[in-house]
Amino acid sequence: MEKRDKEQMERISRWTHWLLCAITISVVVAGCQRTPSDSSSPDIDTDPSATTDRDTDGPGAADADRPSDWQVSDSATARQLLAACFEHYRAMHAYQDETIITVRYTGTRDTVTEETRLNIHFIRPNRLRLEVRREDNQVIVRSNGSAMSARVIDPTTQNFDGQQVMKAASDLLTTADIYSVTEYADPASPNQMPSLLMAMPITLDFLQLGLLTSDKSFSDVFPDDVEITFGKPQSIDSHLCQMIAVNSDAGQFHFGVDRTQGVIRRIDFPTQREGEPTQNEMSVEFRQIRQDLGSDESRFQADQGDDIHNVGFFVLPPLPLPTQFFGRPITGFQFVNQNGKLEPVPTDHAALVLAWFTRDDGSRVVLQELEQLQTSLSQHDVNFLAICSEPVDQLDNGQLSELMQQWRIKMPVVRDLQGTGLRKFNVQAAPTVVILDAQNRLQLFEVGANPQLSQSVQFVLQSVLQGNNLGAEVVRRFQEEQHAYQRQLKLAEAAVQPALTAAPTEVAPEATQPKKMKLAPAWTQTNLDSPGNLLVEFDADEKPTGLLALESGRSLVRLDLAGQVLARKPLPADFFATNLVSFQTSDHESYIAAYARFGSQVRLFDGQLETILIYPEPPGEDSRIEDVLLEDLDKDGSVEMLVAWSGELGVHCVERSGERRWSFRGVPNVISLAKERTLAGGVLLTSQDGAVTPVNVFGKQGQRIAIGKRTVHHLQSTAAKSVRPTEYIGLAYTIEGRQLALGLNRSLNELWSYGLPEGTYQSQVNVVRSVRMVAAGNSHWLLVGPDGSIHLVADDGSFYDSFRVGQYVSGATGLMIEGKSVLVFATPSGLTALQVEFEN
Repeated sequence: MEKRDKEQMERISRWTHWLLCAITISVVVAGCQRTPSDSSSPDIDTDPSATTDRDTDGPGAADADRPSDWQVSDSATARQLLAACFEHYRAMHAYQDETIITVRYTGTRDTVTEETRLNIHFIRPNRLRLEVRREDNQVIVRSNGSAMSARVIDPTTQNFDGQQVMKAASDLLTTADIYSVTEYADPASPNQMPSLLMAMPITLDFLQLGLLTSDKSFSDVFPDDVEITFGKPQSIDSHLCQMIAVNSDAGQFHFGVDRTQGVIRRIDFPTQREGEPTQNEMSVEFRQIRQDLGSDESRFQADQGDDIHNVGFFVLPPLPLPTQFFGRPITGFQFVNQNGKLEPVPTDHAALVLAWFTRDDGSRVVLQELEQLQTSLSQHDVNFLAICSEPVDQLDNGQLSELMQQWRIKMPVVRDLQGTGLRKFNVQAAPTVVILDAQNRLQLFEVGANPQLSQSVQFVLQSVLQGNNLGAEVVRRFQEEQHAYQRQLKLAEAAVQPALTAAPTEVAPEATQPKKMKLAPAWTQTNLDSPGNLLVEFDADEKPTGLLALESGRSLVRLDLAGQVLARKPLPADFFATNLVSFQTSDHESYIAAYARFGSQVRLFDGQLETILIYPEPPGEDSRIEDVLLEDLDKDGSVEMLVAWSGELGVHCVERSGERRWSFRGVPNVISLAKERTLAGGVLLTSQDGAVTPVNVFGKQGQRIAIGKRTVHHLQSTAAKSVRPTEYIGLAYTIEGRQLALGLNRSLNELWSYGLPEGTYQSQVNVVRSVRMVAAGNSHWLLVGPDGSIHLVADDGSFYDSFRVGQYVSGATGLMIEGKSVLVFATPSGLTALQVEFEN
């Protein structure tokens, strides 16, 4: 029981101090620690001439670091300069940076460096996005002005089981609000509510958020008796900064002030005094500082999805068991001795200690500790067995014997050549120590070189020799922890204010008219409930025959070219779809795939809207779809369905029969799929890192491609059959957060770019479509903005125009009907078709 308690406390400690370095640095200056106790953003001009982006960084790049109202005399003293800088932060309307907190501490052997990174987007008075990252964990805090939210990204706990804290936002944001929204409860001590951020190397009050939100004056932070002097100017992140030294009781602080911008770019904290156990250094750098964020509200919105569980506070998930075999008998296992023969495992014993090892220092320490224990327990009926996990071709028997002599190991040594450890015990790493009792019931499963290994093994062996089934007790305690966790989680869910669970609604901008196109009504269809994304259906001669629309995500609706409903196909009650893709084989067989992004299944229909495939069946519990593509990759006349998954599942290529032809896992977190427009064929993947990955028809990866300095998160191929100037559209973001459409040729070189308005999309609308609205062989790119705007860009980027429909657009497409260009779009009120006349 002591070991289980210790592991749980280590997990609690890890999250209580998840950002705490191995040392404690005092950063308290007299008065600088505060007790935790609007102007609108610029409007977006959707005139295409204003939104078209022909440079690398888009509009606003030139004034991204503008000094606003910052002014300071060249003759200002160090105190006056620093005080003016502090006041400048309090006057800023918006602020953004990347903060790097670096701590170095020197012990008896070496120097250790640890980093904490923060990304901050702040708009006064109470809009915030704060990302705090350390090692493999991340905390994200958002405030959209009405609600604050917080998420934890931590794979070991499945992101805290998808918990998201929701609280009402204060009218004026404070650092205390941030700590409040990151509080958590440990089911073992539910009355304590610390913050996940409370033990950072430095508090938020002393970083830029404290400067931006503090109600204290400069003299409150640095009284008159604190000496402030100039130091030597330094270049910090390519900016010339004036260094300012602040002498305090805690030591000397150094601030790097950018005189031009009026911002702090670096803080060096006092070094620990000589004679202390370690020599410590801590510094903070503020990089990529901007004071002009634009108006992208999506960055401040809480996450939504089926995997998100809103709570009033975080609840610490219990530590998972390393194996499911605790307390259960494990039999029928054997190993191979160094003569290559099967080694019978001793069965007549009071306890059996098995130690899987490899040729590493951690394994050496573990085996040497067990060797000492074997000697001390020689009077007891306890058998020890060392099990080598390395293959013979990497460590032959002669080398193994030499290694055991070097390590001074005399216990019996065998090999695990049949994967017994993984199959029978779930041993996935070395070193791992397992203890079985007289009935071969699992009593201990210890992974890694635990410094307290000897105490843990002795404790378990003592219990086993007394006849106790400690493994069953571990399972019972784990079940109790699970029950306590679920009870605490229900309390946390009940603590959410109902008004905060729904996303704030926005009012769509007023309708506008295009400047270069003429629009005339063609038809409307209001007998549809919340229509969504649309598809054009074609006959064997590639002439449009009608439309397919999603209705409320629950039905497929087929319409003719006049907008009349021909058929409705209800979807199953347990299936929801937001996206449609189609494909027509060389034999003119039509296929339609329906799915929802972040859903768990995709359905494939034939031309009569009959289901021919459900994939996967049954759906995976943790699988989430990102994109689906229908294509005949190998040109055999049959359709293949490619499904991109979030996480590590990669891309699956599935036959019409449901058989998986291949899967590709070379790139995690695939976001989009696009047909490769080359003779070789294949598919192009985009992922979170912004690069493009080619995968051939056999599922083999090609050379990854970077599109200039852009980070492309979505790629779409043209629908044209012939070679076109623009073969692909890539979607990227400007530094202000505005979405940018990039026209790309076959080699993925950028030909043109087009900036979309800022804002938040209200549905999973297809942002970009390749549509055939003019003469055969030519095409346009249709883009949907988050503000209810529709944009058309010619294939070569020479023509562009846009207009707003007066409602949010949930789907759009274009086609030719009897030689006329027609644009069809979906809104909450139904479908609308407009005849489009392009200028000559």
